[in-house]
Amino acid sequence: MTIRAESTLDNILEKIAAYRAAVSRYVKAGREFIATTFGKATVALLILVSVAAYAHHRGSVRAEGRLTPQIAELQKKLADAEARLPLVVEAAPDTNLADRLAASEDAKAKLQKKVADYETQLARRPAKAGAFTLSPADARSLSNIK
Repeated sequence: MTIRAESTLDNILEKIAAYRAAVSRYVKAGREFIATTFGKATVALLILVSVAAYAHHRGSVRAEGRLTPQIAELQKKLADAEARLPLVVEAAPDTNLADRLAASEDAKAKLQKKVADYETQLARRPAKAGAFTLSPADARSLSNIK
């Protein structure tokens, strides 16, 4: 071995010794902690949580395995239903829309004029005994406005 290899080996051995001393201090502190009542309770709690987590994991894996055929069947049904969806056909644009809209506006204006004329006609009539009442003829003519 060369001098350089020996110094590298000595360096590695020194590091190992230092790590061993540090680890042994942590091990000693851990043993002292576990010897206390609080340490024992902490270890028991960690073991309990670990067992519960493992049991939960095993149960969920088992349930997933049990439900896998149902999931596959439902996915197949969904794919079949999506494949059978009817095609949506868009309607052709209405070319007469502007004409029909104009006719509707004209009819609305005529109706508004008829109502306004009837209101002015009723306003010209004198009130009977201080109250405004409609005669049967007035009611018929009002309902006949079209």
